[in-house]
Amino acid sequence: MIEFFTYSYDPVLIGIAALWGLAFLVLTWIWRSHVFEGKKYFIISFCAILWWVFSLGMEIASTGLQPKMVWALSAWLAIAILPVTWCLHIEEFVRGRDLMQNPMLRVLVIGVPTVIGLVALTDPWHHLMFTEATALSQDGARVHYAHGIMFFVSALVLYGFVLRAVGLLIRGVLGTSGSASSLLMTLIVVTCAPLTANGLYVFAGITVFGIDPTSMMFSLGLIAYSWMLVTNRVLDTKALGRDALFDVSSDPVLVIDKDHKLISWNDAAAVQLFNDDGPELAPGARLKCAALAFISDLKPSGGTVFGQQFSVGDRVYEPRAVHIACPIDPAGRNIGWSVTFFDVTERVQFEQSLQSALTAAQQAAEAKDNFLAVVSHELRTPMTSLKGGVDMALSGKLGVMPAPVNKALVIAQRNANRLSRLINDVLDVQKLELNKFELKIEQIDLAQMLSNALEENNQMATSRRVELTRQDDTDILPVVAGDPFRLRQVIDNVISNAIKFTPEGGGSIEISLGIYDGLARVSVRDHGRGIPAGSEKIVFGRFSQIDGSNTRSGEGTGLGMYISHRIMQQMDGRLHYESVETQGSVFHIELPCRSEDCLQNAKCG
Repeated sequence: MIEFFTYSYDPVLIGIAALWGLAFLVLTWIWRSHVFEGKKYFIISFCAILWWVFSLGMEIASTGLQPKMVWALSAWLAIAILPVTWCLHIEEFVRGRDLMQNPMLRVLVIGVPTVIGLVALTDPWHHLMFTEATALSQDGARVHYAHGIMFFVSALVLYGFVLRAVGLLIRGVLGTSGSASSLLMTLIVVTCAPLTANGLYVFAGITVFGIDPTSMMFSLGLIAYSWMLVTNRVLDTKALGRDALFDVSSDPVLVIDKDHKLISWNDAAAVQLFNDDGPELAPGARLKCAALAFISDLKPSGGTVFGQQFSVGDRVYEPRAVHIACPIDPAGRNIGWSVTFFDVTERVQFEQSLQSALTAAQQAAEAKDNFLAVVSHELRTPMTSLKGGVDMALSGKLGVMPAPVNKALVIAQRNANRLSRLINDVLDVQKLELNKFELKIEQIDLAQMLSNALEENNQMATSRRVELTRQDDTDILPVVAGDPFRLRQVIDNVISNAIKFTPEGGGSIEISLGIYDGLARVSVRDHGRGIPAGSEKIVFGRFSQIDGSNTRSGEGTGLGMYISHRIMQQMDGRLHYESVETQGSVFHIELPCRSEDCLQNAKCG
């Protein structure tokens, strides 16, 4: 019976265990913290090495030929995977392409390790990998392997992948320079050293402590390569991205140590912030005064420090310093700053232009307001005299006027009244815009006010052959709080609008008074052409009427409903409407009730 789990101590195991542990730590470090081309194949190669070294250690620790052979043969899957994935890693790194994207090559790179692994695992039945001449050494510690035909075939096939990787690396060295070139040279050594060690083992029988040195050479090479990978950063995409951003940024960027010494800078800083004699690695040396002043004032505190804007030539900068914390100090002590000088010239110019435009707009608005106020006041005095004279002439106090003269005076009176209303409306708009519109709030008998309004607007309605009718929805006489003059102005505007927009001889206008949810409501319904949906801004806008065609009323100033809407807002009321095109409109004037009867009825009518 085979003793598969019988092991013995060998001093070589200490070195193998240390090598495996170090390789595992390096793999974890690289996997978690670095991003680079071909990383997935690099990780697979590293995992293959870990299994190979582990199998080697178990082979050394095992006692008996068959257990040692089992561990040796189990390592062959890793041995077959390693050259293939290493070649894929180099291919993607140097040439930027993944061979696994090609279906034909995918079959090759998957098939080769699979076939070699199966041949190795089934070797006890066919002995093509190791012949039956394989035997233990005299002390029983090592195995003298007698290599079969498949061993050499497998080695030659895997050598092909390794040699391709070497060729790619040589091509890369010839095409680059600097730190990238040194990294590629290291990769050539990492690739060739295990290949050389394996060749000496296979063809010359050279061993280290009686074992195949290939896996150990590859492990040491990968560890050395990983160290260069971290310190060189040629393959680290994140680091390259940061460097690229640092270098190509149009904003000046400086790196300062805790002693305010200039450590590094980008091209923009060299061009925009340094004096003509160039930078020096000395505290604040060669920096222009404004930038130097900000850096000199930096204190060793955490977080981000914002500075005042300053100008250098025709450019304006806004400095910002970010604290750099010591990575090995739990307290995160300050070891320097990353300082960015954001070029805000365009923003400042835009803000200045905007401020200038705003100032100009305010001055224009003030000039307009002053002009309208002056013109309106200057027009009011002569208009009052003109209107008074016309009214007196029409009253008969100056004698009987001939018919043609009387007709001309009537026209003059009508136009004088229109002009007077326009002047008053313009003055009201100016007061509203300047927040100088004063209201004298009193208790108002809304029913009586509505009766007076109907009586005074009836003449206008009669002239257009339109009937004003009233049908209240409540018996309660509502009392509201408001400015009597201004509320009457609103009611007159709404009724006169209804008259103007009802076709001449077009029927009646229904006016009602009701109480709804504690609000006194005056409703004025006409049967005109109606208002299109979504026209509220036009209806309650300045100098606007719904109809801009040749049917537009010539009697309106376009200010009445705007003024009325604003007046109602200032009296805590509401002016709104409901309308269906071609079927007319109903306007509602609403104010909170003040009388007890109103308050006791949530809804009446």
